[in-house]
Amino acid sequence: PMSMTASMAALTVRPVKNTSSTRMMCLPSMGVEGWRLGVGDLYALKSHLPGMDSAQDIAVVGSHAYLTSPSFGLTIYDVSGTNSPVALGSSDVPFIGNFLAVSGNYAVVTGSRRYYSRPGEYNVVNGIYLIDVSDPASPVVKNIIEDNGFYNGVVVSGNYAYVAGEAVGLLVLDISSPSAFRIISTNSVVGSAKALAVGGKYLYLADGPSGMRVFDLTNPAAPSLVGKGFDTPGQATDVKVDGQIAYVADKSSLRALDISNPELPRLLRSTNLAATHLAIDGDSIFVVGGYQRLTILRKADLHIQGELVYEAPQFSHAQSIAVQGGIAYLADAGAGLGIVDISDRTSPRFLHREYSVFRGENLAALSDRVVVTGNSTSDTQTFNEIQIFSLRDGSGVPKRTAVIESFKPFKGVALKGEFAYVASESGSLEIFDISDLAHPRLTNSVDLGGASAVGVVLVGDLAYLSCHRAGIIIVSIADPATAAVVKKVSGIGDVKTFAFEGSVGCAVTPSKLVMLDLTDPLNPQVMQQPGSGWAVEYTQIRNGYLYAVGGRLSLNIYKIENFLLQEVGSVPLSFSSKCYPNSVAVSGSKAYVANSFGGLAVVDLTTLEAPTLEATLLVVGGAQKAVVQDGIVFVADSFASLDTISIVPKP
Repeated sequence: PMSMTASMAALTVRPVKNTSSTRMMCLPSMGVEGWRLGVGDLYALKSHLPGMDSAQDIAVVGSHAYLTSPSFGLTIYDVSGTNSPVALGSSDVPFIGNFLAVSGNYAVVTGSRRYYSRPGEYNVVNGIYLIDVSDPASPVVKNIIEDNGFYNGVVVSGNYAYVAGEAVGLLVLDISSPSAFRIISTNSVVGSAKALAVGGKYLYLADGPSGMRVFDLTNPAAPSLVGKGFDTPGQATDVKVDGQIAYVADKSSLRALDISNPELPRLLRSTNLAATHLAIDGDSIFVVGGYQRLTILRKADLHIQGELVYEAPQFSHAQSIAVQGGIAYLADAGAGLGIVDISDRTSPRFLHREYSVFRGENLAALSDRVVVTGNSTSDTQTFNEIQIFSLRDGSGVPKRTAVIESFKPFKGVALKGEFAYVASESGSLEIFDISDLAHPRLTNSVDLGGASAVGVVLVGDLAYLSCHRAGIIIVSIADPATAAVVKKVSGIGDVKTFAFEGSVGCAVTPSKLVMLDLTDPLNPQVMQQPGSGWAVEYTQIRNGYLYAVGGRLSLNIYKIENFLLQEVGSVPLSFSSKCYPNSVAVSGSKAYVANSFGGLAVVDLTTLEAPTLEATLLVVGGAQKAVVQDGIVFVADSFASLDTISIVPKP
């Protein structure tokens, strides 16, 4: 074993104080086919970890920031500590979030989501979401309006929400109650509606190539177009109203318009700069639109007061901005949530930047705990992590208790007793004591002699490590503190994964399946090396049958006789090309296949010769691995760390 001092220096163990960051979820009654696909209440997404990927829009109310993103829909942050914001919760129905407005206990969000018309086949359907945010840790979608329209900005005034429709113009929604949520009127305009602002009894619309349009709200349920508006030279993308002046961003310039007579706006002043979104605070205007740039202008003359030019990840682009109490909050496509100190307008500076996506890759569940491996991306670097979750409250909803950070790349994980065994690509088996789920301790780091380990399976008191270019390495774990390599099974090539049942083992390599006799686990014998004819990624052996998934985009079932494989059945996992199966978990008469692009596929195995695809269930990002325990499918998610899906027994 390597030096404990050296190994511990590479690790940071971080207890998690906010254990409510993973929570119970309830699906709304509308549009539920997109989740359950004709199988009644058999399956339901139960929980996922809130986070943020590519932030699209932001609103700040009090100590909470509300952000939209493509994976989580709506995420709410506690920003009372501007140097350390905390993700409290994400919408119970994940969707592609675009723009939002918050009023009282509700947020109105435009966006879209994948809708499965049959297992494995989906369309993207645009919609407007009414979300109850009274509990920031548990925002709940109360109603959805879905059709073929494309919706941009939204603003709320009283019991009405006004939505900019890309092709249909201005939409008016009744938001007086979730049950009343509906479109009550539309007003077509020429152009491409982008954003809105309310000033007095008028509504101002940034209408793309047509500039700014003005509507009279005397009848708030049916706004009427007044005058001819104001045609800006570029594409009007945002508008903000401050007293008798409307500020319009049109991508290449910022225009200040006198709206004392709303029917006849006139130009007061303008300045040329990249401007797509605006915020106003005091005597300043805050403009985003250029890559990695925040510009602060004086309202009186549109002269630049200060700028913040920053380095950020690839594709970084400030999408939206909100300002409150001397702080600017940025929604950034590449860097997530950005928090900027603007108390000195001439010298703005970052307080915090967070791109808080943990990409789950592998997981294991045992009794009262779940352990997930993967990596977490910030705006400057990527950390490899092990996240530990507790199931001890009996709800079936995991609560994150600790995070282990390291520059070591963590891959496969297995659990036994009070220990977690983690394969590392850096050439080691990391053994952690997790008896205290909030304070895991490194017990041992077993040197694998430079072999890159990607998976680990426990066979009694032995750990079988799947290794790149080194076959299988066997480690004795009878005493975790003195665990050591006892055998190397070479000559079988690059092993991706390993599965076993009883004395039958199967190693997956890029070109073949290697069948092993484990009668003596210390000395496994290679029995057969059948070429699969396709790129197998993962296998599981149950009751004498081998279940394989991978490049065929299907689940293939083989009967094992004398270590030989005979295919008995198969089922396609998708009707589209957006499918790549990563793993399979078999439980009872069902197989659960994790799919990078299509969520979780559920296969009915009642007849092995003719398995059927029963459902395709969405997850937040991409399903990387699935395991089943006590009626719950735990899914390592490439965007949300850990999803849980309930399996409700049929009556």
